[in-house]
Amino acid sequence: MDVRSAPLLQLVTAGQPKKPTFTRPPAQLRGALARRTPLDPKTDKALIRKGDALLAAAEDEARETAAAARKANRSVAYLRRRPLDHAEACYERLRAYQNPRGLVSRWLGSGRRAALFVGPSRTGKSTAAYAICNEANDDGVWVEAWTAFDLWRTLRSEGDDGPCWSRVTSCDLLLLDDLGRERVTDAWREHLTEIMEVRWARRRRLIVTVNTPPDPEGAYRRLVDPVDQGGYGYGDPVVERILAGGGLVIFDGPPFRDLVADW
Repeated sequence: MDVRSAPLLQLVTAGQPKKPTFTRPPAQLRGALARRTPLDPKTDKALIRKGDALLAAAEDEARETAAAARKANRSVAYLRRRPLDHAEACYERLRAYQNPRGLVSRWLGSGRRAALFVGPSRTGKSTAAYAICNEANDDGVWVEAWTAFDLWRTLRSEGDDGPCWSRVTSCDLLLLDDLGRERVTDAWREHLTEIMEVRWARRRRLIVTVNTPPDPEGAYRRLVDPVDQGGYGYGDPVVERILAGGGLVIFDGPPFRDLVADW
């Protein structure tokens, strides 16, 4: 190894990664670096091995530091996108009908790939979904949370090779909130199908919330039926891919409403 050709390691960090600590090179190696004197492969074998080991350790630590920075950045991005009214969502705050038979609080540890939260509007589906996502983020899981409307709008703007597409197809857990509130077009169905297929192939997990009647058959029909028949118009292929490796959780409790009684 010619120490003059050794690359400089530049660490670009963000968040709160640990501070890198490198072993100080031996005096002879530091002298060779200072004088820009090449080492002799015959007489300086031990020193060359030491230099190689130091470089390898520095590269390993650089990779660990970069990984810690990526993890911190992903967590910060999730917290910034998360709605303020779901910042405190947790299992302890859920009402009984928001966690039927413990299906919500047990889902993260169950290994199930997907969960489709269905039921009437204002029954706490999004709150339950964010309770899971908040815990996952606290545990270091890469979580991406989007409304269906915001995701489709961003994908139309960036295209399939933009950062949003990479994040929603690669993250450990994707929350797709309020499905059905966006305008369902052929292009969006194609994008949604591909997202589901890529995530299934990568064994990535998924939570979807959608307003539907509070029964399995009614929920399924609302998702797949055309708009002119009272459905959202996603069709069977999209819905079957959403449900692959998971199932429905029905929310049928009374609606949450904060009504002002006086002013």
